[in-house]
Amino acid sequence: MIVVTMLVAVTIPLLFLYAVHWLDLYGTDRPRIIIDCVLWGLVAFLISFTINHFFLDIVGVSRPFLSTRIAPFVEEIAKAGALVYLVRRGFLHNAVDGAVYGFASGIGFAAIENLRYLQLFPNSGLPLMILRDFSSALSHGTATALTGIALGSLSLRSHRVRRLSLVLGLAGAMALHYLWNNFAYFSPFARAITEWVLVSVALTGVAAIAFAIVWNLRTERDALRAELGQSLQISAEETNVLRHLDDADRLLAPIVKRFGAATAQSVREFLQLEARLELTLSCSQRARDAATGEALRGQVKALQADLDHRRRKLGVYVMIHVRSLLPETKWSMWARLESRAAEVGAGHRIQELLHTRCNGPVNAPGMYPVLEAALAARKPPPHVPVDHLPERLRACVHLVRGELKVSVQHAAERLGWHEGEVRAMLHDLVHRGYLHRGAEGDEHFHAHAVAPAATHVWHAVRHARIREKTA
Repeated sequence: MIVVTMLVAVTIPLLFLYAVHWLDLYGTDRPRIIIDCVLWGLVAFLISFTINHFFLDIVGVSRPFLSTRIAPFVEEIAKAGALVYLVRRGFLHNAVDGAVYGFASGIGFAAIENLRYLQLFPNSGLPLMILRDFSSALSHGTATALTGIALGSLSLRSHRVRRLSLVLGLAGAMALHYLWNNFAYFSPFARAITEWVLVSVALTGVAAIAFAIVWNLRTERDALRAELGQSLQISAEETNVLRHLDDADRLLAPIVKRFGAATAQSVREFLQLEARLELTLSCSQRARDAATGEALRGQVKALQADLDHRRRKLGVYVMIHVRSLLPETKWSMWARLESRAAEVGAGHRIQELLHTRCNGPVNAPGMYPVLEAALAARKPPPHVPVDHLPERLRACVHLVRGELKVSVQHAAERLGWHEGEVRAMLHDLVHRGYLHRGAEGDEHFHAHAVAPAATHVWHAVRHARIREKTA
């Protein structure tokens, strides 16, 4: 029975933590950091235990005085230590992170405190643990989450503002803890009513934290809508999917059907990583503190490398289907035609079928790349002048215009940037109409040579084929 009681004392708080973590739509929190925060909660308990017993045994204060006048302040400061460290290292840069990491620290503290109460009151056993799991354990997590939300909301500001946010967050956490302990000790109601009130307040606190996470996720979603793809040049199709990631189960249903649940989960993680990369880059650009900005830029590089690895692991074929998840994307027609052909047993890919009918052998350049090249050559110049583009995009355009033919590797060497970032920017400039990419399989980029307006597109295709055969 004692083993069951100990499991209840620890697992129920952790289940509440998992539920809070699950609310983070874009996965901006990291599981490793959550585990570290839980472990820090254990350390915070030992620190608080030592200080509290100093006042109890050395100073000689009474236990009610300790619990209502000293413990709330000591314990909240100890639990917040992990949050301060994460802010300084650049791992806590929004309210969602602060809520999750703060709740984790509080839950770690509560889990070991539950075991301590089980040691002090072994006869109470399971009923006491269940009561504490749904009352004081949740209040510990809620109080520290308040500190995390305050710190995360202003973590990118100056040192002075961050110190003020820490003071405000701690003040709110201490006030909640202080009122909680005083009501538990000096409640005017019967014990049963007092316990129900404490449970109700604890559950309300968790609901408030969940609401804060959802509310701030809306802010993150707005940031993605405004910024996604502008800095990292994530494709327009993937951006469109990311904006609807809250409906991920429905969106990924075709991926599950075609490639299996494991691939769909990998796609979900890939999309969350793209969102986290963009949000982290945005935070690095807004950071007022040099050390925090440098730490965030280091995270951006690590996320870029991880994203490149995951993209290669998923493969081009899966990524085409990812980009066809919403009907607004330019890939949707080809992906849906290909899917339809598979359903009716065509036995070949759509592009190969079209190529065989129009051009002969499959190993020759296909009709679709030639048509795409002809259409790209006829595309009118973009409405936005090059000088109005962001600085990094403008540098890419000028580099390509100054060269006859530019590869991704060459552009990355000339510009001194990450190869994956340069590839994404060049592809985005093609999509915007500033550059033209070679035929399928050719990773070289050219400046546009606009065809005469009177030339029909099929004439352009025919001339492109003639040039291709004589090249």
